[in-house]
Amino acid sequence: MHQNFTSKLDSLLTEDRLPFTTSTAEAKERVLRRTIENENVVAFYRPRRLFLKLAAAASISILLVLSVAIFGSEKIRNEGKTVQAYSLPDGSRVYLNAGAEISYNDFTWSLTRNLDFSGSAFFDVNKGKTFSVITDQGVVSVLGTSFSVLSTDKKLKVACKTGKVLVENENSSSTLTPGEGVRMGTDYTDNFLMKTDLIDAWVGGTYHFDNVSIEDVFNSIEDFSNYDIDYPEGLASNYSGEFSTAQPVEEIMDIVCQPVGLTYEIIEEKNLIIIK
Repeated sequence: MHQNFTSKLDSLLTEDRLPFTTSTAEAKERVLRRTIENENVVAFYRPRRLFLKLAAAASISILLVLSVAIFGSEKIRNEGKTVQAYSLPDGSRVYLNAGAEISYNDFTWSLTRNLDFSGSAFFDVNKGKTFSVITDQGVVSVLGTSFSVLSTDKKLKVACKTGKVLVENENSSSTLTPGEGVRMGTDYTDNFLMKTDLIDAWVGGTYHFDNVSIEDVFNSIEDFSNYDIDYPEGLASNYSGEFSTAQPVEEIMDIVCQPVGLTYEIIEEKNLIIIK
């Protein structure tokens, strides 16, 4: 191919088409030098169509993931003073106490029944894949059961009404069956027992106690009032009576403590009630 080009070049140069100042040999040398230089030029890279298709597909996948994360997000907060009932996508029910909040992804719910939670609530979970309630202090996992959860920035308290409940944090884990409960913090785990009919009594707004241990009563008040109640161990008193969850906490404590000869102190800045 190079020989053909050279012979054609010699033919053109002999036709006297050159400027009068350029010799035939000089002209030939210039043309050949330009040809060699052009051979050294690197061609601009053009991506293959397959690469462009893959890049486009990756971009679409990223957009889909972002869309699922953003547009599938659901957040429910009970801004009222009474219990709010809410149905989850699988038909499970959650009863949110005042100030309680849940958030989950509606698009991915059928794959992973996970939700974030804070506050106080009672969950009635339909059978199916693992159902996980994620809080700042730990995770509550079930398959199909009912249980109450109280989650604050310092404590996680769970009581099992039906089925079986697994409660875990970084330091410990506890499996609960009906009537069993656990309190977990960053440096402690305390188990307790509670009558199953009292675990969700606050959902109806009225508590009725018939010769119930005072510890069960205090546990019940904690569930709906968002107060921690610190009481001495080994209280042997039983309580009979009733009160409404809508009553002020001071009034409720008077109703409960006076008949059994106990006094209390409320420390508002710590959301704490100390029994004396």
